Amino acid sequence: MVILHEYPLSMVEHSGFHRFMGTAQPLFKIPSRNTLKSDILQIYDYERGKLKGLLEKNKGRIALTTDMWTSHNQRKGFMAITAHFVDNSWTLQSRIIRFIYIPCPHTSEMLADVMMECLHDWNIEHKLSTLTVDNCSTNNAMIRILLEMLSDVSLLLNGDMFHTHCSAHILNLIVRDGLDVISDSIERIRSSVSYWTSLPKREEKKLRLDAINDWSTSTFEQIKLMASSMAHKFDSYWSNFHGIMVVATILEPRYKMKVMECYFPSLYEDGSSYEINKIQEVLLRMVGEYEQKSKASQASSKLEYYLEEPVIPRVENFDILTWWKVNASKYPTLHCIARDILAIHVSTVASESAFSTGGRFVSLHRSMLHPKTVEALMCAQSWLWSEFNDSKLERKFEASNFEEDDD
Repeated sequence: MVILHEYPLSMVEHSGFHRFMGTAQPLFKIPSRNTLKSDILQIYDYERGKLKGLLEKNKGRIALTTDMWTSHNQRKGFMAITAHFVDNSWTLQSRIIRFIYIPCPHTSEMLADVMMECLHDWNIEHKLSTLTVDNCSTNNAMIRILLEMLSDVSLLLNGDMFHTHCSAHILNLIVRDGLDVISDSIERIRSSVSYWTSLPKREEKKLRLDAINDWSTSTFEQIKLMASSMAHKFDSYWSNFHGIMVVATILEPRYKMKVMECYFPSLYEDGSSYEINKIQEVLLRMVGEYEQKSKASQASSKLEYYLEEPVIPRVENFDILTWWKVNASKYPTLHCIARDILAIHVSTVASESAFSTGGRFVSLHRSMLHPKTVEALMCAQSWLWSEFNDSKLERKFEASNFEEDDD
């Protein structure tokens, strides 16, 4: 309960808890806070061993996301590292594998060393696919250092796809560039907010918004400038970002090449054929790499066969992982690629979401927790909840099969 529901360790000392337990089970001996902390660390070690075995046995590659967070109460920086993978039953999994305190300064060398230590500790440095990070100079430098350290390891496409920019962060930067164009207007609006929020009656008044579909063609010059600024920022990232996303789209049996054929002429105009060929070359390189490792034959012809087949109808609640699991024997090489590519996260939200939990664990009332205890609580909660949710899905699946058998 302390791990799953974030109860404070001091609850074992609360008189109300003693009274409750005395009524519920008078023979129960309430542990001390130190005993509770020791039990938490034991659970952490046990669950860590189970997850480590799962990652070692898993056939697919592992995608990582990472981000930094500073605890306002402890004034300490923590690095969250989350592993994402499609397990052997073709279920997408995400697990926090480190929530580690990093002393200042948070240099690229320091972050790279911590990351490499984590990879070696979990024995996953040989089965990585990508690392998704926010767009900043420190992260860019960290990636370069990691690529040098991992140069002898078998990375996907020799590491060409290792660095994945966080799409949510890029979108935020794009919007900021657009808002900078009207920063003066925004400041004037902010200064007037106090007037509109001072009385409940005023808060009921709402402004009507224009419904303009294509902002770049607006006759309102400021909006046109905003759209141009945002488009420029988008273009600066798109060339380094779209490859892996388009490959994932091709591996979506409801779309395949249709998305590229539809949108690339608008994006690249006369250069669309060249860009489509680039993506096809990336996919062919990937097929060749997987074919070589699996010693499969005729993988390229299987790719052509997959692409030539009609796209499947778009239906509600379509499960792409289940589709590839069912079609594994039909496309043996492509299904391995799909398993690895579809596990990649294009944002660091999974790692950032840990910080809301971290903020609760390191609240004002728990500001004295040791960083090792914080990590044990964070990681163990991620692992226990994942097991709990997996068991619920398994019971639901078994129940649905039982109902079908009755029919």
